[in-house]
Amino acid sequence: MSSSDDWDANVSSDEEENVPTLAAEGPEAPAARVWRRGDAAFVPASGPSSTDENGIAQLNETRQLSDSTQIAKFIQSLKDDFDEDVLSRFDTKSDDYVSRLYQTISCGHRQIGHDTNKPFLVDLDSLLMDVFADPLLDWKFGGEFLQVIFLVEQALVRLSSGERALSVVMFDALSVLWSDTTMLLARNIVFLHLKNETKIRCECFDGWWDAKFKAFSDEIRPSFILVSDGDAHSQIKTPVYCMQIFQRLTLHLLSCGISCVRCTEVFYYSNALYGFRLEMPNVHQFVHEGMISQCIPEISAEPVAEPDLDLLNRLRELQIVRESPRFLIVLYGCIVMNKRQQNDNSKLLKQFLTHSIVQTCLDLKYRSFREEIYQNDDPDLKSFASRFCCAVIGILDHCARPELVYSCDVFDGRLFRVISHLSQTNPALPLSGEALRRLDMLYQVVNDQISRVDTADSPLSNGIKKPSRFSSRSTQAGSSRFGGSRFGSSKFEAKSNIEEPVTEVVISKSSPSETCAVHRIHSAVVDEIVPDLEKTLASDGLVVQSEPDPLPLPEHWHEKVLIPDGLRKKSEILNEAGKDRKRLEKGDQRYLAFMKKYSDSLAGSKIVLRDVIVSQKSSKKHPNDPGQKVKGVSGKGQKRRGKGKNVRQESIKNKTTLRQKAQAKDDMIRYIELAAMIPTLEGKISKLDEKLLALSDPVAALPGQLKLLEWCMESYRISQPDLNKDPAIRLFQTIHDIFRRFKIHMQISEVQALQTGLHLLGFNDSAKQLALDYVQLMNETHPKKTSLGEVLVSPNSYDESKQCEPVGISCRRFQLDYAGHLMVRNVESKPDPRVENFYPDKWQRDLLDVVDEKRSCLVVAPTSSGKTFISYYTMKKILFDNRTVKRSKDQGFVVFVCPTKALVNQVAADVFRRWGRIFGIYTMDYDMWALDCEVLITVPEGLERMLMAPQREQFAKQLRYVIFDEVHSIGNPTGGEIWERIILMLQCPFVALSATLGNPDSFHAWLQRVQNIVDRRGSRRTEVSLITHTERWSDLEKYMYVPKEMFPEISSLNLGGGLLTHSTSSICSIHPLGAYQLGNGLQRGQDLPADLVFSPKDCSTLFDVMIRVVSRPSEDFPERKELVSSMGELDPEVFFSPLCITKRQVSDYESQLKKQLVRWSELGLHEEIQTVLAQISADLRKEISRTEQIPLPTAPELESVRAASLDEYVNPYSPDFVNRHFLPLLMDLDSTDRIPAIVFSMDNESCERLVIDTLDRLEAIEEKVLKEDGGRKRVKDQKDRRKALKAQKRLRDAKKRKGKRQEGGDDEQPRAEDGLLPEAEAEKEVDLRFSFCRPGEMMNQDDVDYWVKRTLYKQSWKKNHPLIRCLARGIGVHHDGLSRQYRSLVEAMFRARHLKVVVTTETLSLGVNMPCRTTVFAGDSPKLTPLRYRQMMGRSGRRGYDNVGHVIFLGIPPHKISYLMTSSLLSLHGNFAMSTTSVLRALISHSEADDKKFRLRSIANLLQETFSPPSQNSAEHPLKALEVLKKQIGYHYRFSLEYLVQIGLIDCSGQTAGAAGLVSHLYASNPANFAFAVLLQSGIFDSICSGFSANINVVNDSKLVLKLENKAICREVLGILCHLFFRVPFPANFKKSINSLSHVVMSPLCQEAQAVLARHNQTTVALFTQYCRTFSRDCLGAEDPSLPMSGVKFSGTPISDTDDVSSPLVEEFKSSAREFHARSPFVALSGHTDSFLSGQEIMETVNHQIKIGETDFVPTIELKDARRRELPLNAYALDFFIHGAYARLLKDNSLVEGYAWDLLKEWSLILKSIKLALTYVIVDAESDKVFLTFTALSNEFKRAFDDIGSQHAVSRSE
Repeated sequence: MSSSDDWDANVSSDEEENVPTLAAEGPEAPAARVWRRGDAAFVPASGPSSTDENGIAQLNETRQLSDSTQIAKFIQSLKDDFDEDVLSRFDTKSDDYVSRLYQTISCGHRQIGHDTNKPFLVDLDSLLMDVFADPLLDWKFGGEFLQVIFLVEQALVRLSSGERALSVVMFDALSVLWSDTTMLLARNIVFLHLKNETKIRCECFDGWWDAKFKAFSDEIRPSFILVSDGDAHSQIKTPVYCMQIFQRLTLHLLSCGISCVRCTEVFYYSNALYGFRLEMPNVHQFVHEGMISQCIPEISAEPVAEPDLDLLNRLRELQIVRESPRFLIVLYGCIVMNKRQQNDNSKLLKQFLTHSIVQTCLDLKYRSFREEIYQNDDPDLKSFASRFCCAVIGILDHCARPELVYSCDVFDGRLFRVISHLSQTNPALPLSGEALRRLDMLYQVVNDQISRVDTADSPLSNGIKKPSRFSSRSTQAGSSRFGGSRFGSSKFEAKSNIEEPVTEVVISKSSPSETCAVHRIHSAVVDEIVPDLEKTLASDGLVVQSEPDPLPLPEHWHEKVLIPDGLRKKSEILNEAGKDRKRLEKGDQRYLAFMKKYSDSLAGSKIVLRDVIVSQKSSKKHPNDPGQKVKGVSGKGQKRRGKGKNVRQESIKNKTTLRQKAQAKDDMIRYIELAAMIPTLEGKISKLDEKLLALSDPVAALPGQLKLLEWCMESYRISQPDLNKDPAIRLFQTIHDIFRRFKIHMQISEVQALQTGLHLLGFNDSAKQLALDYVQLMNETHPKKTSLGEVLVSPNSYDESKQCEPVGISCRRFQLDYAGHLMVRNVESKPDPRVENFYPDKWQRDLLDVVDEKRSCLVVAPTSSGKTFISYYTMKKILFDNRTVKRSKDQGFVVFVCPTKALVNQVAADVFRRWGRIFGIYTMDYDMWALDCEVLITVPEGLERMLMAPQREQFAKQLRYVIFDEVHSIGNPTGGEIWERIILMLQCPFVALSATLGNPDSFHAWLQRVQNIVDRRGSRRTEVSLITHTERWSDLEKYMYVPKEMFPEISSLNLGGGLLTHSTSSICSIHPLGAYQLGNGLQRGQDLPADLVFSPKDCSTLFDVMIRVVSRPSEDFPERKELVSSMGELDPEVFFSPLCITKRQVSDYESQLKKQLVRWSELGLHEEIQTVLAQISADLRKEISRTEQIPLPTAPELESVRAASLDEYVNPYSPDFVNRHFLPLLMDLDSTDRIPAIVFSMDNESCERLVIDTLDRLEAIEEKVLKEDGGRKRVKDQKDRRKALKAQKRLRDAKKRKGKRQEGGDDEQPRAEDGLLPEAEAEKEVDLRFSFCRPGEMMNQDDVDYWVKRTLYKQSWKKNHPLIRCLARGIGVHHDGLSRQYRSLVEAMFRARHLKVVVTTETLSLGVNMPCRTTVFAGDSPKLTPLRYRQMMGRSGRRGYDNVGHVIFLGIPPHKISYLMTSSLLSLHGNFAMSTTSVLRALISHSEADDKKFRLRSIANLLQETFSPPSQNSAEHPLKALEVLKKQIGYHYRFSLEYLVQIGLIDCSGQTAGAAGLVSHLYASNPANFAFAVLLQSGIFDSICSGFSANINVVNDSKLVLKLENKAICREVLGILCHLFFRVPFPANFKKSINSLSHVVMSPLCQEAQAVLARHNQTTVALFTQYCRTFSRDCLGAEDPSLPMSGVKFSGTPISDTDDVSSPLVEEFKSSAREFHARSPFVALSGHTDSFLSGQEIMETVNHQIKIGETDFVPTIELKDARRRELPLNAYALDFFIHGAYARLLKDNSLVEGYAWDLLKEWSLILKSIKLALTYVIVDAESDKVFLTFTALSNEFKRAFDDIGSQHAVSRSE
């Protein structure tokens, strides 16, 4: 039998013995599985290879135990029963199994935490392992508790930046990791501190197997959890079994569906958070319960003392504890520790209590000491600290909050060591006054309490004499030295009357940090931008007048060269084209033809007058109408026309109007006759209704409306209202529409016809009310009085033969339950001469006024509400102004900023459709007429480049308006800073549009503060209007698809009504409030989201349930009668009028219902509220429960299903489920008239899979049906028809060629003579019964051929490609992995209603004009966030098309649906917009400017505050933080200038120098552009490229294959670049696959390059350290002693206000403390000053009041992280350059597909930019080998990147 130590050693034994692989280890594991839904999967682990079968059986029993105590007892019993050999083999095998299983986990680097609504978890032990591994943390003598808390809070602040939500969890089981008791105490203190002092939710559990943790994780549904890999990186000593424990923890979390991210490898880029997300498919199949809590030994370095609560309460009563609660834990620890000790430690006790007294007197800034004074190790100090911590650990849970605050600073190891060191050399430490009195009292308390327990046996009581009461003489100044104290003796002896000589205490002094001065810059960029700051620096002696030595440039470089932006006017290009001129002109013609086709596909809005209340048209001509003709305008000299001429013109106009009205009436009569010829009644109604939709003239409209009423009444009479309410809805809408719009023009007989229709419906009260309203109107407007009897129609007054069954409910209920989507919108619409084709609402007319006055505005309105129209009005306004100016330089530009490139072409086509070729396009990929336009459509990067380019000064000055679409993109963690810089630099008004802005007021306030427009008169304008509109035009109904059949087969799909339909509908409605019950319910105090809108039917349902619940008798419900009465007032029969209900009235009704819910909550009726929610969602939850409990399929159905994927096959929220039920869902939508639809699936591959599998199923069904019905003749007819179509096609093409007719296309459109197109033949005819296309709604065949041919040419597909074949079925796919041509094809066909279903990713979520009736969310994804959900669902129910939109969830878990529907929009947060590169670009634009003042204003605007509101987890006051931020931006600007001076990019006159043009040109790669320039100037690339063979033309031919030696040189160059640009880290413990030929991980940078970068980093860090020091000293004042998140302050306070003489010891500490300003005072506790080793160290340990950007704040390239560990980098770019295999890259380099493609595209662009820059920088570049190398590298990389499309195209075909 082995001992405990042997057992622990066996548990953690090495794993180097030969063990079979995982696959070979458990081949029978899958067979042993029990396939039961909801059960965990079990895999037998390897047992001991022993012949003792009983032993094996008992060992296997451990796998069924989950309680840690039971496992510990069972393991102990095993120790007693079995020998060491058996146990060792078992545990080694088990550990090896876990280790090997853990190594199979894949980890992809990706952005995490982007869903800020969804919290993630932080394992505190994992975070502390990383904190304790910090080399800046000194833990030699008991540690720095405050520094640990600071580092933890600082890490949590960074993790939660951008309003990311997080929670902290701690597992008690992991306490075994902390063998150092001081660390264990720090761990517990940190947890309690975070729980009590911060807003973060903190929870503690026994273990990860705890049922409470399971319930907690089910409640919050974390997006991931940050865990450690157990590797301490050799910085701290952790138990050898640490890695095994964390491996088991990680595997268990993954098996529970909780994603894991390694906390030690989290990275920040801008404001985004990236990490390695661990993934393992079907992990639950391999994790058994025995792995959960196994190998958790119950050991500790020191036994923890049981809490003595009596002692704790006695100490609380002491005066000294009441005066200062911080001494409670100190006294308790000293007393308990000395009770348990066996030796005398009175000397250390004296020193420790002295240390506690000194802590109370010293500010943090005085507690930083030099390292040299206590270098020698002292084991006694460590032992004392450990015993003290063991004594106090147990009482933390029993301490009050103020007492716990002081526990954070209960121990300062360095201060303790200093006092101990001084006591050894100077036994008489000088204390005085109140400090001495308190010290004496502390010792007295310790002695008293020890004596109460055991005076005889205590070593402390034997060595300490009980002191007498403190005498008054000891407080005198003359006796305040250390020798006059009772503390003078080493035995606590009272010698207060004995004067002892004073001993001087000298602590080693520290030298101040080196000062880095700045050079005087004689330029307006300093003197006019930051004059006050320059004076401050000069007064501090930090400005030197001498100029730095200029950095030498290579001899073959041009001096001060600027790189052009590549934009040129079209005329210049054509003039230089020569022979290519005609080709270029023809390309432009083809592009215009393409734009014509594309613009024709854009559907315009239409007027639907029956949906709105139209205000009276104003007769006043608007003075700012830009639509008035500009011809004939002659200003002051315009001739005045006579009055008589105006009268004649008015008479002619009136006569013309009368003739037009008469003609319109005749046309209506003829149209009625034509409609009457249609044989079916429904056809008649549809035809006439379409004509009347937007007709407002009563003379023409009334005859048609009355005929429509007659037909609708006839349709209702023959219907069955109990089965189909549509005829009743149509009849009621027609009646209401006629009366509302034309009642003033109606005769009594016509009004009586309307009453008859209402009587038919059973709405007698409504008929009477209609008559009353008509009588009242007639009496108010006509002199002849009308009586009610003349108008009123009795319900039984008409022919009984025409009577029919009424609808059976009241008119009010009918409107709410069935006609809510048809209710009139009272948005105060009114005709306005400034717009055409629609009547603008009130808020829209306010927008028009803002633009007319040339003011800026922020517009916040829901999707589809009609806010984009103001963009085109703004363009129209500027175009009108341009026609009135004579000089071209006085013309203005309008810039439309699109959030994505996908929108650029659409906006350009829309502009082209309206005004022709006045547009220009500019993105980072291409440009078209960017300098020849009046309206520029671009992306944020394009506008920023135009504003900062020195060549575009005139463009910037001619800007008249900028339109920002989706301006909330400013809050994006990547790229948001570009939006900020644009807004700051603008000197013209703007229009900012957004539908999902969470905090419009604060964002608007920031826009007001930074708006800085100086007009031509020199006046400054800052007004920005805020226009909000909260009402969405169309109601959105939410549904969940819950199938009736879990495994639908082709046999369940049938032909009904001539179309493919599904047998039964499976779409279940979701009430907005019921969505809460799909998750965790509505919590107490939880507010409803502002955008949680109820439809009229939702309101009706909610009222019924609420009144039913509140009406139940209850003794505990005294307010029931009051609530019943108030609810009675909300009865629809009482609340609404009997005739008509409007949308605004329903909105008011909804508000009242919500107020009632709030009232219930205030009364504490939480159970009643939960009952309401449960009843509302009861039907849906019942259907969900039925689906989740569907039995497994039978054996035949499992033939094609792998056993490993069976769980996913039956899971109703798996991708397999989504794919299996996608076609039934589409058929359900088709049969219920809910298409067209856009289906969102967040992965490119899943989109294509859904479309192609659906196509296969449709083709299979069609083939089966044709075979069953004997369709041979049909097949023959189809062949004949195809032949005829071919002949027609050939004839049509021949005519086109003969007439030289221009065929539409763009510059990539192939010509017939190219021979690149497939033969002109008709596509295979598709039976429309097996397609979602509808007859009469298909695109013209010529247009289809145009778009398809254009796509095939670009995509290199065959004509039978599945993504082409699916178009004939009415289905398409749209994602960014497809070519632009195919995406345009899908967009055009969808807008033409040819396609009815499009499956897409997020590419269609932002503004693309593809109106649909339904949006479907197919499958869950981490990318599906509440923000994206709102953007995507807004695509449905567009204004002018549908009155109701539908949102359907397929295969998404109910808790995720609840989360998406009930989450509130988060507040917008910005970024630190200023960077060193942006300063350089601004300087270049100023130095090259003709108008210096204009450019100076742009620079000054850049220095305004950025939109960075403080985080909710920050302790800073908002106003103070804003003031500090303003000052810091100025300092950042000034020291950025100094950095540019020191590296030779500008001189002391502010002019550019050296490689400034090169660095500026590579701005997108900041800060790598600076490092690249430094390496380039150092000559490293010259030496590497010297062997490049230049005997081939690599400049002009990008298709040439490189020679092997040249490719090797390119690889070496690329290897250096990979350490600079677009760096992606790799896991530190990565093990390369044996079969992989890729590098995967980058080799270390060569020594020469490392040396160059090290020198550059050293200079940069020194300069930015001085920046932080100066800013902190000048603007922040004293070092802030408050923690960054909790705000708890730790500052020394005077012991007593009456002390005249300070303690010499305290004063000595103050005078000898190390000076620092930039460093956080908490980090300085470990002895660190303002000496930083890296930019990363600055960002992590600088004073937290200094706002630090995450990546480019300090422009350095770090080769190690802040823990000074090597930073492994992913070699993805180098590997791709070598093999060019995209699929292999994804597999070997662990990259996500979309992320990898974006990275490679960035590489292609940066290499192209470098090549272009070197063309201008290097003299005679075409013969320079560096230039040739980079050119070859760029060409080769681009060729490989362009080949990705052909590699990755879907290859499935027939």
